Amino acid sequence: MLALIPLWLVASWLLPTDDPLVHQKLAWLFVPYVVIAIGSAETPFLRRASRWGDLSYGIYLWGFLVQQILISQLGIVPPPVNIVLVAALTALAAFASWHLVEKRALRLRPRAPAAAP
Repeated sequence: MLALIPLWLVASWLLPTDDPLVHQKLAWLFVPYVVIAIGSAETPFLRRASRWGDLSYGIYLWGFLVQQILISQLGIVPPPVNIVLVAALTALAAFASWHLVEKRALRLRPRAPAAAP
């Protein structure tokens, strides 16, 4: 399934860009398979990635904002380029958010009282 990613990228760059629906139809075709493949894959790398912090909430929090900023600065770019840029910049924002805000805020939460023996 992950072999579809390079195929999608090549198809997006080779097809004519004068019709934006071509890229949208390609995305409709490839993105669900890629998401399912990545979501169901056993990836030791992702398990080890947590040593850098919990980026999940930061990705959720910053993803849309990063995408909108990129669109405002670069305009509409082909979906594969958009996905790569947004994913990379969102991961950086999530990393910074975890280490500068979230981890510190979690230290301030009240601790549960110790259970009585």
